[in-house]
Amino acid sequence: MKWRFPKGNMNAKKPVPSIALRKYTLKYQNSDLSYILVKDEDYKERVISFIKDLKTIGGNTLSISKQKDDLISKVITLDQVKKDF
Repeated sequence: MKWRFPKGNMNAKKPVPSIALRKYTLKYQNSDLSYILVKDEDYKERVISFIKDLKTIGGNTLSISKQKDDLISKVITLDQVKKDF
């Protein structure tokens, strides 16, 4: 089951996963991601804002701002994909 922000509410708190679900958590590093695709510029700004507030990702702590900057650099829109690739 995939959790998504309620439409129009990027500040909603994500529910805590059940014990059974935590057993199957996907662990990954920033370096495992090539791109974070979003539909448009508005959503890109919202995702960047969300990344700036992250404390962990993929089960790992984001301890330095360089890690967040690295993630932010991977956020691209579908229009960018169509134009550049």
